[in-house]
Amino acid sequence: LLQKYGEVPLLINLTRGLNEEELRTRLNNEQKKVPNRVARELVAALIPMPLAIELCNLSQIDPESPINKQPAAKRDQLLKILCSTPLTVIGHHGWDEAMVTRGGISLKEVRPETLESRLIKGLYFCGEILNLDGPCGGFNLHWCFASGLLAGRSAAKE
Repeated sequence: LLQKYGEVPLLINLTRGLNEEELRTRLNNEQKKVPNRVARELVAALIPMPLAIELCNLSQIDPESPINKQPAAKRDQLLKILCSTPLTVIGHHGWDEAMVTRGGISLKEVRPETLESRLIKGLYFCGEILNLDGPCGGFNLHWCFASGLLAGRSAAKE
């Protein structure tokens, strides 16, 4: 896509899949527990503090004030950004500088012989979306390729 378009837009949900209404309810409930809790601390319950501060600033919310003291439009903007953070990929440095990440799908939720989800039939996982990584030296890339092959073959059998 980068070769074809020069950039690739992404929307990333930083709230572990919560939609805006679910997130609104959660934040409201958390705010009620500690009414004077400042916005950055409330948001940092979901994401790392430096990112929480930056997203508050991006939403024009004062990170040092309680979120319920902020204008409704700015709170809505924060919810939108948390549930659908816009990013644009404009390039990469190739395989020589490639990094790995650890995913969030627990291995307990996946059938090891096929990499099919134990929760959703017909859904297969591979690579870094699974909570697995190894030391540097090609192990992570090998896992990505091998698990992709297994998941692909398993899915094709259905």
